[in-house]
Amino acid sequence: MLITVLMSVYNGEKYLRKSIHSVLTQSYKDFEFIIVDDCSSDKTIEIIKSFNDSRIKLLRNDSNLGLSESLNKGIEHSLGKYIARHDDDDISQSNRLQNQLNLFKATNNIDAIFCRYALFDKFGKIFNSESEYYKKEQIEEALRNKENLLAHGAAMIRKKSLIALGGYNTNFVFGQDYELWIRMLNQKQSIIMVNHVGYYHRVSFNCDKKKWQERFAVLVDKREQIGEVEFLRRVDKTYHEFSNNRENDKAIKLWKILHNYREHIKLRLHFLLILLKKR
Repeated sequence: MLITVLMSVYNGEKYLRKSIHSVLTQSYKDFEFIIVDDCSSDKTIEIIKSFNDSRIKLLRNDSNLGLSESLNKGIEHSLGKYIARHDDDDISQSNRLQNQLNLFKATNNIDAIFCRYALFDKFGKIFNSESEYYKKEQIEEALRNKENLLAHGAAMIRKKSLIALGGYNTNFVFGQDYELWIRMLNQKQSIIMVNHVGYYHRVSFNCDKKKWQERFAVLVDKREQIGEVEFLRRVDKTYHEFSNNRENDKAIKLWKILHNYREHIKLRLHFLLILLKKR
């Protein structure tokens, strides 16, 4: 078996059915689909079991372990040569797996292949926000500059490469993907991208200025405690969550500009401060 699609889910009943459907209806059919339930208390299990498809392999955690441990558990049980990530509220285009697999077959010494992605909201509205296509050198340069151009759910990773790295770092509650890409870069593993929008990433919309100001203030206070790399990673995450607010047109425009020109994270921090002051 060449591909294992790996999903971790916790209380994902709201969007899970459509997400699973997008995987099962891929044009490439020969894969296993491992879903790790992280001790959900809603109808997640019921939804998963409603799909009568032998490709689904359900693993259930006895307690809530978090994303990193759940993904490592899925990798441990996987049979595929390649691990295709998928988040429980996102959607894959029907030819996503085939396109990534084709590039793996056509390219030597590659450890991870990403597809381009677009953003959509809780209503299914797709924004005019398709990610850019980046060459290998551009991806590596961005990672060295502490910028993440890659969507976690859009990744297909060689399993042996993941195992060589020790899997996901369980010390990270957030940003497991970015930390993994950095380790791949440090270990001279190769990351490339297929020039195809194959993944739709769902974004949430919260428009509470006070909440964002308080959240950012906490980050600044903890800067010395958590270290510069972790601080910048959390700023990056906060920026993207804020700028994905559809009620903030300026933020969305800035998000596009910063992605298109791959600005340094300090520039994104500067714009984040401007946005928070003006709202």
